[in-house]
Amino acid sequence: MPRNVIVKFEQGEPHTYEKVPDNISEADVKARAAKEFPNRKVIGTSTVAYKPDPKNLKPGEKPSVDIDQSSDKKPVAAPEEDSKKDYRADFPTLYTPPGFIRNKRGDLIYY
Repeated sequence: MPRNVIVKFEQGEPHTYEKVPDNISEADVKARAAKEFPNRKVIGTSTVAYKPDPKNLKPGEKPSVDIDQSSDKKPVAAPEEDSKKDYRADFPTLYTPPGFIRNKRGDLIYY
């Protein structure tokens, strides 16, 4: 699984290497950063799991989802109790037998 490696410099902004394969060590990343930025001193690295940006997905990439937190969201609103609401008054020309009610579309519902 690829990862992002953030290289921190003594001065200036850090640089992020995206989609670094697992077989590349952090020492190799530090060596590459030293080659690419010879005038800046590398003081450390940190590794973060790679998550594609949903706005800039490449063909074949899927957005990442945190499955640990996906079910923690509370429901936005309680479901309506439309199945028990009687809409007979909206359909005065239709006969509704005893023991039945009508839904929004006028269909008979056994109640």
